[in-house]
Amino acid sequence: MGTNYEHRACACTCCDHGGSLHLGKQSAGHPFTLRVYDNDDGPKDEAAWRERLAAGGIVRDEYGREFLPETLLALLDTKGVWEQPREFS
Repeated sequence: MGTNYEHRACACTCCDHGGSLHLGKQSAGHPFTLRVYDNDDGPKDEAAWRERLAAGGIVRDEYGREFLPETLLALLDTKGVWEQPREFS
């Protein structure tokens, strides 16, 4: 069983500025499965995700819990990352 995460570029709840993107999934005992995009829909690799997260916003899991982007960056550093190409989702 795992938990899905999304990143919203704007942390406010009054608008959808920047939209939200599926960030990836964390499953117990596995590296974080990072969603990468092969077009202009979103970040193309881990470095681009790190840049987007460092710019701010908010991370939300599928249960509605919110996290600061720094928390997710620490998770990536701790658990490791496996980049999941979009075509496998």
